[in-house]
Amino acid sequence: MLSCRRPSGRPFAARFFPLLPVLLLLLLLLLATAAGSVSGGSGVLYTPVDGVTPLDFRQLRAAVYDPGRQRHWLLQVYHASCGHCIAYSGAFKKLASELWPWRYTLRIGVIDVAKQRNARAMRHFGLSGVPSLLYVAPNCSWASGFSAALPRDTSELPERLLDLMEPFVPQLRPLQPGETADCDFILEEPRPGVLSRGLILEALHVRSLRWRASVDSAPAVRLSRVAADGSSAPAGSASDAASLRRLIGLKQPTRPTPTGDTAPSSPKAPRPPTRADLKSALIRALVSDVALAGPGRPRVWRAARDVARLAAPLLPAAGRLAAAMPESLPAALAGEASAAIWQHLLAESGFPEKPPDNWVACAGSRPYFRGYPCGLWQLFHSLTALRLKTGDAVAQPVAPVMRAFIVNCFSCSHCGRNFARELADLPAEPMPARQELLWLWRLHNRVNHRLAGRPSEDPQHPKVQFPPAALCPRCGDSEDAVVEFLTRWYSAAI
Repeated sequence: MLSCRRPSGRPFAARFFPLLPVLLLLLLLLLATAAGSVSGGSGVLYTPVDGVTPLDFRQLRAAVYDPGRQRHWLLQVYHASCGHCIAYSGAFKKLASELWPWRYTLRIGVIDVAKQRNARAMRHFGLSGVPSLLYVAPNCSWASGFSAALPRDTSELPERLLDLMEPFVPQLRPLQPGETADCDFILEEPRPGVLSRGLILEALHVRSLRWRASVDSAPAVRLSRVAADGSSAPAGSASDAASLRRLIGLKQPTRPTPTGDTAPSSPKAPRPPTRADLKSALIRALVSDVALAGPGRPRVWRAARDVARLAAPLLPAAGRLAAAMPESLPAALAGEASAAIWQHLLAESGFPEKPPDNWVACAGSRPYFRGYPCGLWQLFHSLTALRLKTGDAVAQPVAPVMRAFIVNCFSCSHCGRNFARELADLPAEPMPARQELLWLWRLHNRVNHRLAGRPSEDPQHPKVQFPPAALCPRCGDSEDAVVEFLTRWYSAAI
């Protein structure tokens, strides 16, 4: 049987780090009730009408891990502002609708870690990125976390889930040649028997069904009615679930209708960055993403420190945080206490407990469009413009810091991997400020071209090449004009 697994005056730094042993003991006591550092309000991707159960972390234990339960759970951990999570939501809603007939045995839950109260789900399950799919068997305890991590390919999930549930649902086991069964109908289908096993789950509460693996490769499922004396007689065949339900006498399920996006589609003109958006993106990056990625990981620690140091001119709290962070990760920050100690560092430096979620130039037509990803792009663009205005000898290169943060800390792991592939042309040596400004501009346009038309695109803010001719008529044939425009556009909020 499947077993569960566990997922795995003086400067502030001078005042704080000598006290870490004492603080560690205190913070360990607080961990049980710490709510995490991730802000909510990033928009709702799923509702119960989609055939899923939205869960909060504080509800999770009672809802999913009740010792007397018989249900299995498929959980998706996602982040509402993650572009790939938005793109994936359509396929996942379709899957939830397809699996709706299994609801008496399998429940589907979703947890949005963009909400502050749900941040601890990442640490509880030992996850480093989203979206993540987890299977929780009936014998899985709260301490064990989950039974199996699942692939995101929704075409593979029904078969995989049936395989995982089979040890707990004896009716899913195929009958052996010559074996008889006390049941109403026997379905014969080639392995893996997804259609037959799915109908068995659907009918558990009203019909007794079993299945046998047929030796031929005919796609149709053959149905036999079993009499009281154990004899069987053909009862028809079909290759689709609806026809088989009619033969068996099952009602057709009333499936939930997945919610769609009815966002208005008339495009809006681009707006230059605002200082409020840059600050919101920076605060969310350090308060939210770093907490989710795990500040106790050396690469995350270094990336967070470098972002804070780079963005210090925008936010004094970032400068204080950078000054408080030693070059090497303190030993006391490793492990379970790291998130709580990170929160303490942020609070001492002047960061809010909850990142702001009101966007100006980065506002989307829906709460889950644009927002933080837009603000993060604008933050790094603005820092390249600031570097060009300040001079190479003074300002720190932006590209290496941006790469380290996106790859190691960005809450959408799929986006981070795609971004890493886009950085194949990043020179090993730091670029001059002008070259770096143009490099990031070209990179962003390349990403926009790749993502145009995807579900994560806001119809009011289409992903087109920037700047459009209406904003910069000379940018189409003059690199100097591009540099002049980008410097003016992105430094307006600095």
